[in-house]
Amino acid sequence: MKKKGYKKLNKKGVSVIIGYALLISLAVVMGGVMYAWMKSYVPKEPLACPDGSALTIRDYNYSCSTNKLNITIENNGRFDVAGYYLKGSNSNGSLSVIDLTQYVDNSSGLVFKFSNAILLSLGNNNSFSPEMKTDNIFNLSAGQTFYEIELTPVRWQKENNKLRFVSCGADSVIKQSIVCN
Repeated sequence: MKKKGYKKLNKKGVSVIIGYALLISLAVVMGGVMYAWMKSYVPKEPLACPDGSALTIRDYNYSCSTNKLNITIENNGRFDVAGYYLKGSNSNGSLSVIDLTQYVDNSSGLVFKFSNAILLSLGNNNSFSPEMKTDNIFNLSAGQTFYEIELTPVRWQKENNKLRFVSCGADSVIKQSIVCN
């Protein structure tokens, strides 16, 4: 016997709504997990020199007959630096990609190499202060003529209580055309 006024409810609609709610919840959770995982793959801000770190080529003398390049470098920035990278180009208008640090003359014993860079003191310190100058001689290989050199400052930078070796950015790179005499 049925009671009057009693209608049988269709519970099928409620289970569909619960299914959609579970599906949306699962998609949100998976999105959060994917975000946390992908966040580790996004590069963080690279280490960089402070703005105002700069070197300049004050003077140079390039002899094609002896294949010697003598350059005078000055720190004209606001911060101490540790040294520099020096690259050269052996054709007009091309990129400076030839590493010239391998040709440095270290007869004075005051030039140190580290990671293809020329350090101006031994140790991990930034000892080349503003307005300081240094002369370096490079005995270049015979038969190669260079038309441009590129100077990039380097320094030791403390990041998260760790000392890191940092190449200064594109704003600090100096390009100098050179001519044999």
